[in-house]
Amino acid sequence: MAEATVERLVRSKTSRVLTFASIGLGLLAGPAQARDGRLYAGDPRPAGETAVIAYEGIMWVSSIARDGEPEMKLGQVAGIWKKTSLSAIKTYMVEVLPGHYRACVLSQGLYLAQNCVEFDAQPGHAYFADMQTVGPAPPPAQGQSIRPVFVDLAGEDASKSMKDSKQKAVDTYLQGDRPALVQDGKGHWK
Repeated sequence: MAEATVERLVRSKTSRVLTFASIGLGLLAGPAQARDGRLYAGDPRPAGETAVIAYEGIMWVSSIARDGEPEMKLGQVAGIWKKTSLSAIKTYMVEVLPGHYRACVLSQGLYLAQNCVEFDAQPGHAYFADMQTVGPAPPPAQGQSIRPVFVDLAGEDASKSMKDSKQKAVDTYLQGDRPALVQDGKGHWK
């Protein structure tokens, strides 16, 4: 019985190391550059028929999948792992059709972390990828454990400053040409 427990622990630790290594190698391999755009086919739809997901360079929405559809890997945010002044961080926009989504977010802190969450994108709404503290980090890590959340900018969870700054960026995007993102040869949407 003890051997089975040790084997499970070794497999679990090996899996975490391999997952972290594959994320790191993927970043070193240079995925496609992130950019703003639509993740649906055809011409741009009226803003009230789509949802916008906004995120910044210290957090990267690395993949997103709508229920019943394949996962889409998004391009990497340039300079995500460099020290950047907060005023220089760009807000990226991804426009999606309404529905239930699973999104994975890479975040930069003391270490690289990827977490996936599910949320419902409502038509005419904009969501900002943010981090939420959920308690102390599990040992041996120190500090707080965080997870991504998608804050509805029209909802009560969004602070006034978030609503003002992010909604302005969303409005600017929606008034632009709103290009469709296309899949490159490596399977990334850019």
